[in-house]
Parts: sequence; C-alpha cells; structure tokens
Amino acid sequence: MNYNIKLKIEECIKNAKDKLDDAEHLANKGSYGTASSILVTAFEERSKAVTLQLIDLGVPLGNLNEIEYIFTQHHFRHYIGFFVECFNEIIKDLEKVLVLIKKDPRPEAMIDLFNNPENIKQLKSWLVEKIDSFSEKIEFYRDIENNRQKGLYVDVLRGNTPTDMSKKDYEDIKEKLNCIHWISFNLSSILESEWWNKGEEKKRFSKDVNSIKELSFGVQKTINVVKKKRGKLFQTMAGKLDNFKRDIIESKEWEKFVDKSIPKINSIGEKYITKKS
Repeated sequence: MNYNIKLKIEECIKNAKDKLDDAEHLANKGSYGTASSILVTAFEERSKAVTLQLIDLGVPLGNLNEIEYIFTQHHFRHYIGFFVECFNEIIKDLEKVLVLIKKDPRPEAMIDLFNNPENIKQLKSWLVEKIDSFSEKIEFYRDIENNRQKGLYVDVLRGNTPTDMSKKDYEDIKEKLNCIHWISFNLSSILESEWWNKGEEKKRFSKDVNSIKELSFGVQKTINVVKKKRGKLFQTMAGKLDNFKRDIIESKEWEKFVDKSIPKINSIGEKYITKKS
C-alpha cells in the first residue's frame, strides 16, 4: 500500500480539528448529544494521527498493511486512547520522582528512597490510586461507543434520546478525550522541528527504539490480543486490575512483595556503588 505518511497525518489532524469545531458549534446551540458524538469521532481521527506519528518517529508498530486493523476498527482506536492516557498519567508521576532524584542523584540517596518506610507506604498508595484511575478509564473507554450512539439515535427499547445528554455530559467527554489531542500536538511539534529533521536525532531514536526487541514484540502481541478479544479486552483488564488490588495491595502479599524487593534493590545499588568507586 503506497501512502504519504506526512500527508495522512495532516489529513487526520485537520479532520479531527474540524470535528472539534463542529462539536463546539453544536454545543453552543444546545445540541449536546450530537456534539458529544462528534467529539468521539474527533478523538478517533486523532488516534489515527497519533498512530501514524509514532510510525513516523520510528516506533516499531509495523507497516500500514500490518496495522490496517487500527484504521478500520473503531474499538481499536478506543484502546489507543486508553493506553495513551494511562501512559501520559504515569509519565507525569515519574516527573515528580525525577525531581526528588535531581535533588540528590547519588546512588546511596536513591537506595535510601526505597528503604524509607514512609516512601514504601506512599508507593502502595500510589499503586492503589493508579488502579482506581485506570479502572475508571477502562469504564469510560469501554462505554465510549455506547455514548457516541446515545448522542445520535433514539433508543426505542430503553426510551433514551439524544436530547437527554446535558452540557455536563458534553464537557465531561470533552475533558476525558483531550489527552489524545494534547499528545498529538506535542508529537507534531517534534516531527516538524528543525532539530529533529536536520539532525541525527531521528536516526538515533529510530535505531535505539527498534533495538528494543521487547517493545516490538509487546506492540505486536497487544495488537493480536485486541484483534482476538475485541471489546471484551476491557472487561478482562478490569478483572485483572481488581484482582491485583485485592490479592496484592490489600493483603499480606504486599508485605511479602516489599520484603523480597528491597534486598534486591539494595544489592543492585551496592554493586553499582562499588563499580563506580
């Protein structure tokens, strides 16, 4: 399949922006149901753009023929939105950790971070917070197609109509789907920058990221799992998160996990310190 990837990125982004404008126009007129549905369409178009942008960056997602599924199946783009939003949330949290490390970058200080009981307690709280946050995202993206249809059609059996959707419904959907647009905007800034296109960064990044075999394998495995389970994967993930929270975080298994992990971290740290000295 022959295609100009940069042209396709531009087309997807333009269509997404046009749909956002259309949604805002309809919302201003009080047509929140249709506006909400168009927000979902804008999100799906931007998800396609992000996929192409990652390929253009050099991330090993496969060629267009291999990932045709992403561009032809609505539910796959919903998974993209979910994973992108979760990844973005974790990155923001890691930035806070980096601030702590920058204050004292010595290996000894990093080991002390993990040896501090209060930090371990905070780690447990963070994991619970992430599980709850990801579970909410699963629920939202699992139901996103239903929400799109609610804004367009009269449900004769259940009695719902597009006019049932409120301004708050519209604003909630808009806020929750904003992450994919923000990520795409930042990817565009990188791809269009002079330092990226004229320097060696693009080649170096592509080489480095493609050398990580686990990444390529993980991407292809994820695509295959989504193909196989389709919409049911969200339900599976929700169950696994719930089990992890109940069996590990909220039980004595957490203490066992900490007891096993801390000595390993200390051992790695001590070897690094010895090597540096």
